[in-house]
Amino acid sequence: MHKQIAVTPLWRGVPSNMPADVLARGQQAALISVSIAPCDRVWSARERLADELVRVCYGRDIPEHNRTALACMMHILVEQAVPGLPGQHVQRNAPPPPQGDGEWYRHWFAVTRREGSV
Repeated sequence: MHKQIAVTPLWRGVPSNMPADVLARGQQAALISVSIAPCDRVWSARERLADELVRVCYGRDIPEHNRTALACMMHILVEQAVPGLPGQHVQRNAPPPPQGDGEWYRHWFAVTRREGSV
């Protein structure tokens, strides 16, 4: 199943600063993001990215055990999208978490179906 899906890293930043060309990419692919703080580890970002992939590709209403299985099947995609060893920091120089209702710094990805997939 995961061979039908492509995940492409696009951009890093807060949503209000997203460049127009990245935003336009949302017309051709699903845009998903994972919030990143200086203390975030690769394993955590991968886990959150896998959850977002399942939500976008299969919907919110699937049972938890199916969601977990699908996330596991996507491990190769998320390892490629978020490189590094599981215990490494994703981006040590990421801005700190926002205060109050501020925007989180995020890593943005495009999710598409590969050619010839059903």
